[in-house]
Amino acid sequence: MPRAKRLMPDLGAELTPPEPNVKTSTRVVTEMERAKAEGLRIKAEKLREQADAHDREANKLDPPEPFEWNNSALTTLQLCGEKFRRLYLERERIPPPPRVLRGSVVHRMTNLSHMRQLKAKIGEGLHSNISAKLLMDAVNNGEGGKYVALLSTVLRESLPSLEEVRDLTSDEFEARWSEGVTLGVDKDDDALADETNSGVIKAESKDYSLAVSAFHVTDVAPKVNPVGVERKITVRPKDSAIVLHGTMDLLDLDIFTATEGVRDYKTTAASPPKAAAHNSQQLTMYGMLRMAETGQLPQRYSLDYLVRTPKRKELKHVLLSTDRTTEDVSSLIKRINIAVETVRKGAFVPADPGAPGSPCGWCQFRPTCVYVKRVHA
Repeated sequence: MPRAKRLMPDLGAELTPPEPNVKTSTRVVTEMERAKAEGLRIKAEKLREQADAHDREANKLDPPEPFEWNNSALTTLQLCGEKFRRLYLERERIPPPPRVLRGSVVHRMTNLSHMRQLKAKIGEGLHSNISAKLLMDAVNNGEGGKYVALLSTVLRESLPSLEEVRDLTSDEFEARWSEGVTLGVDKDDDALADETNSGVIKAESKDYSLAVSAFHVTDVAPKVNPVGVERKITVRPKDSAIVLHGTMDLLDLDIFTATEGVRDYKTTAASPPKAAAHNSQQLTMYGMLRMAETGQLPQRYSLDYLVRTPKRKELKHVLLSTDRTTEDVSSLIKRINIAVETVRKGAFVPADPGAPGSPCGWCQFRPTCVYVKRVHA
């Protein structure tokens, strides 16, 4: 929808004061002239108010074009319309809270590790979607074992060393922290909640990033066979003005079953709910985008939780696997259509700060949000 133009008439000629009388040093302004000037001023103010209202309505119904929908935007709108409005329509940028920042650092390290594996596979000529039948034929010919052994060696030895991971993680963390961080919004994490003790929060967050990144490269990454890392897919549905896109953390291949898997990393301080992958809208979005790219849904989906407990500092990898069908994709499309209509109408309902699991507790906009000030006063 083209943005409506501001309908503001030019009142310059009417509002321009009359020229002084050249025969006198001052001009006598009559009561009638004053009344006329006052009337024009009131008229101009009313027209400006109407124009401002027109602009507000046009902006409400016409978000920035082109508006690209991804899972983050859709999830944000579903959690809190006010956060969506500020983040995606007003384009407000506020530094992330410590929990989000440390997760971003770990995410950067996981991508780096798997990208190294992928490049090494290509260098060794191993980057091919070998099928189960081809592998079994190779086994029967005495070559399958050699292929698997070589692949395992390449996947393991191409990873960065622990020392390198620690150095890279430290540099990445310091760079992101220096760009800014919003303290005091991680209310459900005791180690990060006290905004007055920034030094302790920084140390705790950095220690978390270092520990989880090292754990990933030693215990998780060697078992992964990547065929795609940070793969971005953009879809423009036919006869639609919207754009859908998503960037998948990881596509992997099980060479024994010849099945492709969509995997997404999560960092947390506690074990996730068992149904997290089954209920994940994000995995459905990735499946839909991959289907648009290849013509078929991936066979496997999983959330890889990298967990480090806050008190005992225990590290573990929780892999939650699931599947997706075309019915799941159809349900997601209905959600997207409702979201598009919601934005068109400008119906941005804020989250309830007092509801169980409310996102207000970790939202970076909380300190300036008019809907939660009373709750956190």
